[in-house]
Amino acid sequence: YDCIVMYDMCPTGITPEQALEQLPDPAYSPASRCALETALLDLLAKQHHQPMYRWLNPASNPVVRVNATLGALDDKIVERAGATINQGYSTLKIKVGISDPQQEITQLRLLCDSLTETISLRLDANRSWDMDTATAYLHQLKGMPIESLEEPLHQPSIEALQRLQRETDITLALDETVAQISIDDLS
Repeated sequence: YDCIVMYDMCPTGITPEQALEQLPDPAYSPASRCALETALLDLLAKQHHQPMYRWLNPASNPVVRVNATLGALDDKIVERAGATINQGYSTLKIKVGISDPQQEITQLRLLCDSLTETISLRLDANRSWDMDTATAYLHQLKGMPIESLEEPLHQPSIEALQRLQRETDITLALDETVAQISIDDLS
């Protein structure tokens, strides 16, 4: 229904660029706005005879690596990782921030010791830590094939995330926080 209301808000006979400018605030109905915005961007890309990813960013990679989700770290993580790698995955996602941080780091080291250099890990802390715990955890990940750490802070703010990102080369990723802070303010 929201999508129909949004569609009705855009008059006919305007360019896709004008329609993009007239889309309502994302807070109104984020999913519907995303659908309309994506459709308009796709239309613009087609008008430029390019796939949307290339039109949005000429340097973008046409291959999107998907990850297999292994769940939380436990005594079977190396076994689950091996089975998943045998299925063809090269990126593994693991939930962290569930157990004692030192116990998790030990399990991550064991896992990393079992991996070839073609395998990378994405970690998801689900907002488990305060700044000190997140910083200490990140420092202990040095040298491991960690591609990203999602949602490390239980009270995220732009300033806190920027401070934490300065502590590591590992990319900090956001999920639910995106709806609460303005990504445009991140740099």
